[in-house]
Amino acid sequence: NLAGWNGNLAGWNGNLAGWNGNLAGWNGNLAGWNGNVAGWNGGLLGSAAVVSGADAAFINADTDYNGSLDRAEFRNLLSQNL
Repeated sequence: NLAGWNGNLAGWNGNLAGWNGNLAGWNGNLAGWNGNVAGWNGGLLGSAAVVSGADAAFINADTDYNGSLDRAEFRNLLSQNL
């Protein structure tokens, strides 16, 4: 129900190119984004989350754990070999 995680805000609702469920880690089916894994559902970040690939890279790049990447965090993510 928090803004940005409820699937109703642009960028997370599956309607924008690149976030529409075609890229791994953004389609709501991978652990960490579907609200079922601790860390995004009001639980403790990482306590029960088992993620890999793009999910893990995003979480690692999100250094302030606010659920989005600022410019520096995004550049750090892009610099990784995924």
